[in-house]
Amino acid sequence: MGKQKSKSAAKLWFIPKTYQPSSKLLFGRKKTAKMELEQIQLLRNSYVQHSVSGRERRERKMAEKAVSLKSVKELMEVQERSFKSFVQMLMDNFTSRIERLDFEFDLIGISETKIKNGNEPLLNVHLNGYNFEFVPTPLVCGGVGLYIKDNLKYSILEQKSTCAFQALWIEIHLPKKKNNICGIIYRQHNSPESFLEYFNEALDKLTSRNHPTYILGDFNTNLLNSETSNFAYDFLTLLQSYFFAPTIDKPTTCFIHKFT
Repeated sequence: MGKQKSKSAAKLWFIPKTYQPSSKLLFGRKKTAKMELEQIQLLRNSYVQHSVSGRERRERKMAEKAVSLKSVKELMEVQERSFKSFVQMLMDNFTSRIERLDFEFDLIGISETKIKNGNEPLLNVHLNGYNFEFVPTPLVCGGVGLYIKDNLKYSILEQKSTCAFQALWIEIHLPKKKNNICGIIYRQHNSPESFLEYFNEALDKLTSRNHPTYILGDFNTNLLNSETSNFAYDFLTLLQSYFFAPTIDKPTTCFIHKFT
């Protein structure tokens, strides 16, 4: 004769070990419809709070990023204004020195103008009594320009700008004399082979005119190392093959243990 089941035992239900009941529920009691609704509402509230919290974090990060980008932009604008002011100060100093000289130059060559492709000069480059011609650079450095006395008649022979060099060649028309050819070149530190190929073609074409030719520029090479540097040797040999000779034969940059 078995034991009679108690009424309380009939109300018990068994929960698997993997199930973790909510603290809001009564452990070991039958779920009622009300308890189910409470659990669903609890889960919904938890999800909503999590979603709001996640959205707030994303919005906060986006706001911080926007502030950071704004700060960087403002810093760049300040640096650009400072750079422009500094360069304008140098330009003003240069023009004042030129204007105070008793001697008037027919041509003044400028390298590393940093005038970019597609842009007019950002600063006032006017020099009283001169016209200004320039070739921009596609890079952050480079660019060339020529100040030409405004009483000289001239024509532009070539304006060439690549990532390897920038070059400007003009022909000055002189009455009752042979016209003069003048060029200014800036060579970037890259692609020496590309520059030498262009320079050879340019000299071959221009010297065939049989006019006095003058070359100005910054070729970024140390001619004092022509015995040890392949580029310096090739550059100097190329000049000499067209009967050009450097007029500056002393170091222009001097350090304690280095001269270039």
